Amino acid sequence: MGKGIYVATSGATARQRHIDIIANNVANASTPGFRKVGLAFEELMKDDLNAPNRHLVGVGEGRLSTAAGPIQETGRPLDLALTGDGYFVTEDGVGNQFLNRTVSLRLTEGGQFLDQNGRELKMNQVGEVDPAKPIAIDIHGMMSQEDQVIGRVEVRSLFIDEHALEPVGGGAYVTNERSGDGLPVETSHVMQGALEGSNVTPVESMVELITAERDFQSLTKVIQAYREADDSLVETVNRR
Repeated sequence: MGKGIYVATSGATARQRHIDIIANNVANASTPGFRKVGLAFEELMKDDLNAPNRHLVGVGEGRLSTAAGPIQETGRPLDLALTGDGYFVTEDGVGNQFLNRTVSLRLTEGGQFLDQNGRELKMNQVGEVDPAKPIAIDIHGMMSQEDQVIGRVEVRSLFIDEHALEPVGGGAYVTNERSGDGLPVETSHVMQGALEGSNVTPVESMVELITAERDFQSLTKVIQAYREADDSLVETVNRR
């Protein structure tokens, strides 16, 4: 088999991964708080079939875009968005934490603020929450009812590498060793009655998807040409 097929195959594999990521971006173009993921390609030097320093294409880790999405006013008091850096923090029932650029909450009879996935908003609570009273949240995340402060919403930022946050679906993200856990901050502004939209631009992403698919098709044609050439060579040798 021709050695060049390995170069083409590595490129096709990388492009297929690229297509999957772009397609996921497009599918989440209307998901509140979703941030698109980009893919880094890298050149790999690999010894293969006694051919040193083969130039292959590798795929790096996905990189999260930190560009903000458009703010959409909803008028709903428990819809929250952020302007500036940072993420809201939500927790599930077993201690796992999730980061969210925007949250659409509901207040339970027990005084818990839950998002659409049933995860509880993390906050520094200093007073009792009355589900029957309206909620006011200022730009600093201070939450009050009838001028009585009941807590402050936690906003987390200052990550080692924010681009390394991992998407887990629905516009939520989790930290890892590369991103670091981040720290609570007071610099982001909280907007009540608004949601942040996805930062995916559908038209741009569709153009990117079409280009990636064409590249993939070209590489598969190259692979097929190598295979046909190898088959022809084998037939010629067998006839001798």
